[in-house]
Amino acid sequence: MSRLNLSREEYIRRYREGVAKGVVLAATNPNQTAADARFNGFYAGAFTYNLTRYLWQQTSTPESAIAYVVPKIPKIFDQTPRYEIKVGSGYEKQPMYFINTSNPAADAVVTEVKGNEAKLWFGGVEMGAIAPGTVFNAIALKGKVTLRSREGLVGVATVEGAIQAGALLRKAG
Repeated sequence: MSRLNLSREEYIRRYREGVAKGVVLAATNPNQTAADARFNGFYAGAFTYNLTRYLWQQTSTPESAIAYVVPKIPKIFDQTPRYEIKVGSGYEKQPMYFINTSNPAADAVVTEVKGNEAKLWFGGVEMGAIAPGTVFNAIALKGKVTLRSREGLVGVATVEGAIQAGALLRKAG
């Protein structure tokens, strides 16, 4: 508040006016603490990890995103995700990102390819559902990758076909 030269009263007044331009997705109510949790070999924010997975799979509304994430947060955390919208805007019913995206749902993306080896980032896949040997098909290209190893959200895979950096992947069958 000091960098913005705002008094506490002015901050509260502006906050009560509502979200200035759009939508805020929050990990907690203002009086709660956002928790980190262990997810199959790595730590992440309980809200952030589940919201990220949702956004890779869905292009629905802020209302739907929060409805999906709430039951995914471990019950041991006293954490209630919520959203705020610009008053009277109807944004809670708008598609995420305020666009009707044509991007397909994806589980992972290829971040680098060297020869027949690719590095992957797992944004949308359930981490407990993959292990070495898991196959991912390219969505818009002809090719696939087979996971060799994983550390956290990053994997190394063997490439077959026309796979390149930026390729979106879906877990096979």
